Amino acid sequence: MLAKNSPIGGDMSKPIIVVADDDRALLDAVSTRLAAAGFEVHTAQDGYMAVQEARRVHPDVVLLDIGMPAGDGFSVHDRLQQFEGHEAPQYVYMTGSREGSVTKAARAKHAFALMHKPFDGRELTAVLRSAVRQRRGKQLAAAERERQAQTEADDWPS
Repeated sequence: MLAKNSPIGGDMSKPIIVVADDDRALLDAVSTRLAAAGFEVHTAQDGYMAVQEARRVHPDVVLLDIGMPAGDGFSVHDRLQQFEGHEAPQYVYMTGSREGSVTKAARAKHAFALMHKPFDGRELTAVLRSAVRQRRGKQLAAAERERQAQTEADDWPS
């Protein structure tokens, strides 16, 4: 059964997004749009706070500005990968740069997407929904593999 208010379709809990950007106006606009689209939004204005917030809420997606104080988006991604104990989020980067080196770096980090500023709010929402679907699909597949392994272990003769 599909949940009426689910921003990604299906009967799932509200997707959790951490949005990090040092531009307060952009941060407010993006968080307002995403909240209206049904996401649970947490914000940070620098890299340090982005790491702290992501560790606290275990988001589905981390939306990171590449150029921020106290840690750019790439270093935030690196720091979050150091912590174990929860499923890795998807990463989407935002940048005002059109340099090829930025695109290369985002690809090297296996980012889900790279959004160039200014971007369309509908496009951003669609990208984030897709990132949530992919992450949750991976989680469901992992849970099913674990369940099957447990079933096989339980069926093993003593």
